[in-house]
Amino acid sequence: MVWIVLSAVLLTSFISGILGMAGGIILMGGLSLVLPITSAMILHGVTQMASNGFRSYLLREHIKFSVIPIYTLGALVGFAIFSANSFIPPKDLVLVSVGLSSFLAVLVPKSVSIDIMKNKNCFTCGILVTVTQLFAGASGPILDVFFIKSSLNRHEVIATKAITQSIAHLVKLVY
Repeated sequence: MVWIVLSAVLLTSFISGILGMAGGIILMGGLSLVLPITSAMILHGVTQMASNGFRSYLLREHIKFSVIPIYTLGALVGFAIFSANSFIPPKDLVLVSVGLSSFLAVLVPKSVSIDIMKNKNCFTCGILVTVTQLFAGASGPILDVFFIKSSLNRHEVIATKAITQSIAHLVKLVY
């Protein structure tokens, strides 16, 4: 079991490194198949927090720090929503949610401009990403929707996404 989990972490790290995305979702799906959901969520949170935390540290000069307080406030609202219900999703629901979350970005009409740099969007992003984290364990595609049409350059997107994902994984670990 340990070798399976370590192999999954290594493989999905390579996928994230090469593609710049999808590793977290694949890892959550894999961990959910072989571990109880609470263990999968915790292990996923720790590995992803380390990965995103290190990425945000390396690119710290590119982080848009104005996003952090508003995003964090939204994340705390998402945390409060889940905490009020003390909900732990069943394994089958997590697996379906992980699979479907990849397609949610496609549902956003191209005419809709969602920009992480706008306070209302940033707050909403914090809520949605956190709720998705706590429900499905991974939230990368939801987060991407808020960055696609932003005015941020490539490094700013990667750095800011990394710090917001670190916050979301920290909230997941606390939950």
